[in-house]
Amino acid sequence: MFYKENFDFSEVNAAISHLTNEDVTELINQYYAGVKVKELIDQYNLNIPPSKIISLFPLLKLEIKCEFCNIPMVTKLNSKSSYEQLSRKDIICLKCKHLQNRLCNCLKCKQKVKNQELERKHQQDILNNKKLAYLDNLQGLPCVAEEDLSLTDRIYLASLLRGCLHENIKYIEEIHLKKSVITPYQDFTTELLQHLISKNIIVPSPENDLSQFREKGDGNISYYIYYIKYKINIYPDDGNYEMLIHRLMYPRSENFLVNSNFCYEFWKKIAFFEAIQYLMFKMESVRYDFSPGPKTTTVFQNLVTNFSVGQIYNIIYRAIANSTEQYQSGKITKAHAQNMVISSCEGQGERAIANNWNLTNYSRVKELPQSQLSKIFFDSILQISYLGFTEKPTINL
Repeated sequence: MFYKENFDFSEVNAAISHLTNEDVTELINQYYAGVKVKELIDQYNLNIPPSKIISLFPLLKLEIKCEFCNIPMVTKLNSKSSYEQLSRKDIICLKCKHLQNRLCNCLKCKQKVKNQELERKHQQDILNNKKLAYLDNLQGLPCVAEEDLSLTDRIYLASLLRGCLHENIKYIEEIHLKKSVITPYQDFTTELLQHLISKNIIVPSPENDLSQFREKGDGNISYYIYYIKYKINIYPDDGNYEMLIHRLMYPRSENFLVNSNFCYEFWKKIAFFEAIQYLMFKMESVRYDFSPGPKTTTVFQNLVTNFSVGQIYNIIYRAIANSTEQYQSGKITKAHAQNMVISSCEGQGERAIANNWNLTNYSRVKELPQSQLSKIFFDSILQISYLGFTEKPTINL
């Protein structure tokens, strides 16, 4: 039921100009009540074809208010055969012509869009200034003295520089853009980066695009460590930057060999991640959905103490082949087969030790090239080359 107050009579169709507002309201109510259109045309003396009756109806006021004028918006009525009585696409403010529920091109919407764009630009300028201040502060961090670099610092930095140093030697390029493999496993590469960043050995370079930095929820600026350039924040012993780069890229072997315990533990660390790398490679090759957890870490830390990486390749290959065969034969589920791999690796290792088996070394696979870190450690520092892969870690270097 409609009332005359529901309608806007400021503009009335000429065909119903002879009717009062009350008459028009009653005509509309009878139309939606189901009275035949021809009867309404005769009753109200309308000089129109029946199909045009809906076009005579005045606009209906809505409870929706214009966001600019704060007055009720209006819309057209649909024919009684329509799914909805009110036209949602024609909601409009008669004062400013603002449209609701569709792309509006009224003057006030245009101004609103312009204001929003200006505000976005203003906020972006504020954010960019904040990012610039953050970068400037990083450039002001005290340089690390070359003589204070630890053995871990030196081998981590050498690996990063060998793989990512720009040709002009002024900065380290974005790691995600480089094809060079820094370490055997991404978790190891992340650890390497975080270690160097935490000690201010490398800091974000002013060469970076500001878009690579973002504001966190707490208002602080952060960045993705694989996606930015870094500056080497080290003061050279001799004051010569180019010679510093040479010394950092090619660390002296004798500085490491005097610390056999460090070399032994670092060998095991490389072996562990090379073994995990191959494990994940083989798991993915048979479409196992697997993520190494604490048990896998414990098992593989024990394996690298007793076997070479090439021998662990052997153990992993046979464990996955066996579990896959049992899964494909229907003897076990896929989940059971995945879980069975680590237990099989553990069992094979224990039996090999108990029976004093000399396990065959498998070769590196072309899909998993030797990392920069592994090359530097085994070729340049320990100078044992491929033995780092075919021999188990030892303290007797």
